[in-house]
Amino acid sequence: MAIRHLIIVVYDDLIVRYAHALREYLDQRGIGHTLVKMSDPAWPQALQRGMEQDASAVISISYHAMAMITLHGKSLLDFMQPHGVPVVFWNIDHPVMMRPLIDYRHPNLVIVHACRPDWVYWRKHVSGTQVSTWTEGVGRSQDFPAPDFDKFDERSILVLAPMNVAWQSRTPDDVQSVLFSLDGRLKNAAEAAIEAARTDPMMLIGDAVTAALEAEDIQLSEPRFNGLTRLVLYAVQHWRRRELLRQLSAVPAIVDGAIPEDMKSLFANGPARLLSDNNIGKTLDRMKRTKIVLSISYDSGFWHDRVTNALHAGVIPLVERNQVHMKHLRDGETALMFDYRARPIATVLAEAMADPARLRGIAETGHAFIKAGGVDHRLDQVLEAINAARAVALDMTRVPVMAAAE
Repeated sequence: MAIRHLIIVVYDDLIVRYAHALREYLDQRGIGHTLVKMSDPAWPQALQRGMEQDASAVISISYHAMAMITLHGKSLLDFMQPHGVPVVFWNIDHPVMMRPLIDYRHPNLVIVHACRPDWVYWRKHVSGTQVSTWTEGVGRSQDFPAPDFDKFDERSILVLAPMNVAWQSRTPDDVQSVLFSLDGRLKNAAEAAIEAARTDPMMLIGDAVTAALEAEDIQLSEPRFNGLTRLVLYAVQHWRRRELLRQLSAVPAIVDGAIPEDMKSLFANGPARLLSDNNIGKTLDRMKRTKIVLSISYDSGFWHDRVTNALHAGVIPLVERNQVHMKHLRDGETALMFDYRARPIATVLAEAMADPARLRGIAETGHAFIKAGGVDHRLDQVLEAINAARAVALDMTRVPVMAAAE
């Protein structure tokens, strides 16, 4: 059952960057693939070409393919199932944020999570029997030229901070209205979980929720538990991002993203300044002129592609002191780490800028670390999951793949 060809479906040119390392990995192993971009009007023809190559699986990066593609009146999952072609959803988000538009327990669906804690959460609170696995992030988003560290001091951007405060299209007011609707011990548990997690990036959100419910002797159904975890995740992210804005406003940083109106006055007189055109392409371009780039995780175990990109580009990652960063990086050697209370960003940057040669040394050491394979992104697990799903589905009912698009 050798895998010879795969179909990779993305929504647009921004999301295709998340597939860069996987496509490179497949090329190195002689596995063909067809890229389907749903933003391209000719995507049905591209999907058809991939299916004609006897594809072993369809890999969807983002939910769009499973929610929006219909083939001969059937969803992508249903259409592919009788042909023995599993659909792999590479989920680059916390499991509780997965869209409700998709049947995540579909027997033809394989879930690949972007970190091990998400995979553990999924198996415990969502689907313990489904074929699933995890990667360590998604790898780098593009090829990078060798950085010129002799010109490191000439880079014009000290700190680049791409971030949106209106995270995942929910506002702090939305979260507060839900919290206000709760009552009694459940409200106590929600507030305790938020308080425990928001300033402690080492704590997993799910663990904070579990501990808070146990303290109140509350047992929830899995859908309600996942809903509470999602609420706490929103509240923690909103607090952290607003706190980071306050900290960044006091340092010479470029903050790029959607910023609440009530916080823009913090940046009126410098030293930080605001931009509002944040996307992965522009961030990668600005990294060429950047010494330090901020990367924040949605939970303690998630390795953001921005950290990988920064290390490859010879830029210092400025990251939370959380589980995954403590696993792979060394504070002051390959990255700069901050806490929300004990070591705020201003303190970390003041110490780093006191010795410009040390700053350059961190960038060089970080680059050498990633070039030497310092982080195993576990991209082989995508293929392992496909093989496992095909073994489960293999029987005598396999039929030839029909023409794809309508």
